[in-house]
Amino acid sequence: MKVKIFIFIVLISNLFFCNGENASGTVSVSIPVKAVMGSEDAVCSSNRSAKTYANIGATSHTATVTLKDMRFYIHDVKLVDAAGKETSITLDESSSYQSSNVVLLDFEDGTGSCTGNSGTNKTITGTVPAGLYTGIKFTLGVPFSSNHQDVTTASAPLNESGLFWNWRFGYKFLRIDFTHGTFSYNLHLGSTGCSASSSTEAPTVACKNPNTSTITLNKFTLNSSTLVLDIAELLASSELDVKAVHNGNAGSGGAVASDKPGCMSSNTDPDCKVIFNKLGLNFTYSSGAANDNDGMSDSPYTLTKGTTYSSSGQSAFKLQ
Repeated sequence: MKVKIFIFIVLISNLFFCNGENASGTVSVSIPVKAVMGSEDAVCSSNRSAKTYANIGATSHTATVTLKDMRFYIHDVKLVDAAGKETSITLDESSSYQSSNVVLLDFEDGTGSCTGNSGTNKTITGTVPAGLYTGIKFTLGVPFSSNHQDVTTASAPLNESGLFWNWRFGYKFLRIDFTHGTFSYNLHLGSTGCSASSSTEAPTVACKNPNTSTITLNKFTLNSSTLVLDIAELLASSELDVKAVHNGNAGSGGAVASDKPGCMSSNTDPDCKVIFNKLGLNFTYSSGAANDNDGMSDSPYTLTKGTTYSSSGQSAFKLQ
C-alpha cells in the first residue's frame, strides 16, 4: 500500500512540475531577441569586415547601409493568456542588462563598423507563474520614474552614457546608427517636451511627448518564440537617399535642409514622422510647412504644421 501511495505522489509531482515548473508554481522564462535587416541578421561585421545591407529604405529612395549601433530599452514586460490576462515577468536581476523592471537589449559588439564594447544582450530572462501564454506585451522605452537621473551613479542597465541625453530629457530608448555613402544617420528615440530649469535637472511632471510605445504581439509560445526588431521594416518608408527639409526658424520664409539626416525625436523633424508611425507612435508636426528636397509631392516628409499623423499600428517588432 505504501508503495502505491509513493508512486501516486511521484506521478502527481511530475504532472505539476513538468515544463520547468518548480515547487513555487513558477516557470523559467528565456525569450531570445534578434535584430534583423529583413531576411538577414543585423550584425556589425561579417568575416571580420564591416557588413553592408543593400536596398534599405523607401522604394526608389534606398541606400546601402552599414550599421554602427543598435540598442534599445524595454520595460513592463508581460505575458498574456488567451483570455487577455496579463502577467508580469519577474526579471532576473543577476544580469547586468536587467533591473527589476527594465531590460537593455544590446546588439552592437564593437566589431567591424560598430562602436562600443564586446558585451551584448539578446535574451529576456526571468520567471512567471505557470500558465498557458499566447502573447507578449512590453513598452519600448524607460519609465518616467527612472528616465531622469544621474547616469554616472545609476545602476545597470541604466548606466550607459551612450544611451543618455541629459537629466531633463533622459535616456535614448532606441538607438540605431548607421552610415550610407557620406552620410551618418542617427535614430535616437526618447522623450521630448520635458520641462526643467536646466539640462542638469529632472522634470517633476511628465514630459509632453513621452514617446514610449506599448507593443503587444500575439501567437507567442513560451520558451519557443523569438522577439524580433526588423530595422529594414522600421526604415521602409524613409527616403535615405535624400535629406528632409523644413522651415528652420519661424518666419524665416524658406525651407532649409535638416542639419543631419535621421531622427532625434523632435516634432520639428520631418524624418521622424515615418519612424514614429512604424513604432506605433503618433507624430504631431510643430514646424512650418515642409517639402522634401527631391520635390516629390507625395513624399512622407511633406507635412503641415499642427497636424497629427496617426500610426496605423507598429510594424517594426514581430515574433518568430
